[in-house]
Amino acid sequence: MRQVSPHALVGLAADIRAELDHLRRLAQDIAAVQAEIERDPDHARLFYENLALKLHNFYTGCERIFQTVASELNGAPPTGFDWHRRLLERMAVAWQGRPALLSASTADDLREYRRFAVWCAISTASSWILNASNAWLPAIPRHGARCRSILSVLSPGFKRWPIS
Repeated sequence: MRQVSPHALVGLAADIRAELDHLRRLAQDIAAVQAEIERDPDHARLFYENLALKLHNFYTGCERIFQTVASELNGAPPTGFDWHRRLLERMAVAWQGRPALLSASTADDLREYRRFAVWCAISTASSWILNASNAWLPAIPRHGARCRSILSVLSPGFKRWPIS
C-alpha cells in the first residue's frame, strides 16, 4: 500500500462515506420504484427507464469508490480495455497492507451487475428498447435487490479499514 498521510486518509474516508451515503439513497430509491411498479403494474413500463438509470448509477457509484481506493492507496487504477474487470479483481484481494474490500463472490456479483446495468442503460437510450425490454425487464427486480445486498457488503468492508 502506498504511503498516505493521516490527513489524506481522513479525506479519503470522507469521500468514501459520502459515496456510500449516495449509494444508500439510490438503494432506497430503487426499492421505492420497485414498490411503485408492484403497486401499479399497468404503468410499470413508465418506471423501467428510471429504474435502469438508478441501477446503472448504483454500479458507477461502487466503481467510483474502487477507483478512489486504487488511486489513493494502490498508486493507480488499472488501465486498458478490461480495466473494469481488473478493478473488481484488485478490490477482492488484499494489497500491500490494505485489506480486501470485496469477497470473490461479491466481485463476481458486481461483474454480473455491471454487465446488466450497462446493458440497461444502452437499451434504455436506444431506439430498440421495446424489443430489448422483453429480455431485460424481468431481470430488473433481481438486480434491484442485488444492489441492496451489495451495499450491505460494501459498508462493513470499509469499516475494516484503519481509517476513521
